[in-house]
Amino acid sequence: MDKGNIIICGLEKESVLDAIRVVTDQNTRTEVVDDYNNEILTAKVVRIILSYTGYINRTVWKRY
Repeated sequence: MDKGNIIICGLEKESVLDAIRVVTDQNTRTEVVDDYNNEILTAKVVRIILSYTGYINRTVWKRY
């Protein structure tokens, strides 16, 4: 988080679009974090989100 542009915005469409606007409007150059300099980063992020969906539904939203 010290090197990147990280905004925790939630999953609502407007929140995501607002976060994207903030990052693109600021247009700051940041150093690429080694963990993000990876060709399969997108696949990793999708796997992480899918892995936690059931857990969040059970523990946060009490959906079974």
